[in-house]
Amino acid sequence: MQMLSTFKKISILSLGLLLIGCGQKKSNEDVTLTDSTTVEVLKPQVVTQKVKHDSDDPAIWIDPNDPTHVLIIGTDKGGEEGDGGLFVFNLQGEIIDSVRPLKRPNNVDVAYGLQLNGKSVDIAVCT
Repeated sequence: MQMLSTFKKISILSLGLLLIGCGQKKSNEDVTLTDSTTVEVLKPQVVTQKVKHDSDDPAIWIDPNDPTHVLIIGTDKGGEEGDGGLFVFNLQGEIIDSVRPLKRPNNVDVAYGLQLNGKSVDIAVCT
């Protein structure tokens, strides 16, 4: 049951990052379509701390030894000044680490089990 709760939090936090990154307006009201069909609007349970520019493109790292330990990694594209970054969030949406400055980081992905100096490590990579 704890696992389901963790995955639900991951999904909601990722959706929140995606919606913030796409510039969606926040709304607490349901939406009525032109054919009078009412669609329930998803309301985030957790929203990440704000970054300077455009937070999006989340990747999810799940600890292979403890699936309740999860990190959300997202990019902040930044401006032409090269003031973007790669941010690591916990499941409460708090920034716990970052790599800055980066010029327009994009497409962050997580890879597990990279062999480095005889040790297995997990990495996050962005373009």
